[in-house]
Parts: sequence; structure tokens; C-alpha cells
Amino acid sequence: MAVAENTQTTSTLRTTDYYLSHESKEPFYREQNLSPHVLLHVREVVSAGTERMAGKENKVLLFLHGATFPANVAFDLDYENVSMMRHFAKLGWDTFALDLEGYGDSTRPAIMDAIPPAAAQAATARTVSVRCGAAVEPEIPDSKAPINLEVTLDDVTRTVEFIRNLRGVDKVHLLGWSAASMAEAPLYTIQHPEKVAKLVLYATNYLGKSKGKSVEERQAEDDKNNAEKNRYGDPANMKRWAKLGTKEEYLIPGAFEAYRLAHLASDPKSAELGGKVRARALGTLHRLARASLRRQKNYGANPGDTRRLRQAGQP
Repeated sequence: MAVAENTQTTSTLRTTDYYLSHESKEPFYREQNLSPHVLLHVREVVSAGTERMAGKENKVLLFLHGATFPANVAFDLDYENVSMMRHFAKLGWDTFALDLEGYGDSTRPAIMDAIPPAAAQAATARTVSVRCGAAVEPEIPDSKAPINLEVTLDDVTRTVEFIRNLRGVDKVHLLGWSAASMAEAPLYTIQHPEKVAKLVLYATNYLGKSKGKSVEERQAEDDKNNAEKNRYGDPANMKRWAKLGTKEEYLIPGAFEAYRLAHLASDPKSAELGGKVRARALGTLHRLARASLRRQKNYGANPGDTRRLRQAGQP
């Protein structure tokens, strides 16, 4: 079942927020004898009146966000012309963006809502200390909610089926950004090539800080990250992204602040977390997935990574 809420139509674009009923594969629910039924938030932006036409022309596109920003912040920020969804919609595409579980308006496992009193007190102390000129970081609680790759891949599967039925198409175009370009997007395509028209891997990276390390060393890093279960993003540190090849003249004045505020607003617990935003940890397969994105000869991907990626993609 899908419920459409908050449909807005301008002179050119129509925006609809859908909430899909879904049975999560998140282990936490079953471990705690809780109902696994969750809601997945999916936003659609399309030129008004062209919904069916876009499907007939095979111009249906699903955006998958990375490990930091939820979908609306990443792809449809309401600030000047920075929305990718609106850009593509004006070009005739029917665009969709999914909030993976634990992000944005999709359901977060209850364990992610449990903020110990000490953390709340630390967040308050940080606010007071900053006003007094002393920077004191709050104690960020450790979450035990994995939001692992099996969970997020199933979120993508549910969403693709919803879009195919809604628009009457056999295939959708899939754009994975950052972490999604290294995991959900390529792995979903490996598992369901008949449902993907084209795969776009945007802002991906093979190895990153693990360059030069062995498969075993990278596996140990991933195991450590998985044990932590969750990361906590810092919207105030957004400008570091500008160092990743962005030229100063391309930056839109005020855009970083707009992203920061939208990112904070995406997590109702951000104030209690002292200005942090909850996010999933990068799972083991994220780094393995990068092996499919580079040619082994030129970029140092090894056959072991590629083999494990393809094994992971087997249903």
C-alpha cells in the first residue's frame, strides 16, 4: 500500500510525497519482538501533466542517496537551482528519490530514537559552552541498529516495484550517489538487470582512505565500522565537500547554509544530539562494491573484490 501526501503543483512542476508500507528486514524488530512494518518515503518531481508521457518515453529515474544526506536534502533542496530532481524534471524526466530506512521521513528503528539522558545533558552543555566561547563536544550515544545492506537493498526493491506499477514501465533508470553508487545501485542492478534501463554511478570512489591496504586490512576496517552500527553526521562541517574538486566560481552563495539547515531539519533528534544527524554505518559490502566501478588494470581493483561483489549480488 502507498499513501500520497503533500502533493504540490506549480505552473511547471508537480511534487508528490509517497509513503510506502513495507516489511523491513532490519533484524532489530524481530530481536525485540516488534512489528517490522515501516514506511518508506519516496518523493516524485515531474513536469505537471507529463507523468504518463515520461513513462512511455522510458524517462523514469530513481535517485538513491549516500550515507550522509537523506533524499530530499541530497536531490531536491529548495534553494535556487540546486535541485537535481527539478532539473531533470524540466528536461522531461519523471524523477523519484527514496529515503532509505533510518533517513529523512522513512521509519527509523526505535533504537535510533533512544538518546540516553547523558547525551541530552551533554548536548545542552555544548550549547551553553559554545555561547560562552568553549567548544565541548556532546557524548553521542552508540546505536545498535545496523541498517545493513540487506535492509537497504530490500528498500530499493520495494521502491522500484512501486514505481514500475505506478508508471506502467518495465525498467527504471537508476542513479546512485556516493555510498549508493558503491553498494545499493550496482548490487540491485546485478540482481535485477531486467528492471534497470541504465545505471549511473555518481561521485563514487574506489578504496578511498584504504588505498594500498590489503583485502584483509580493509575487511578488518569494515568489521570495526559494522560494530559501531551507526555514524553521526555533522552538517556544520559541510564545506569540506567543496575541497573535492569544486571550483570556487561554481559555488552558489548560501547553498552550504541551506544544506546545513535542511540536513538538521531532516532528523528530529538533531537538537538533542548537539547538532549531529543520525546515519547508518557503511556496511562491509560498500567497499567491495567499488570493485565493479574501476578497471582492474588501471585502478588497482583486485579479482578478489570483484568476485565477492558478484557473489553478493546473487539472489
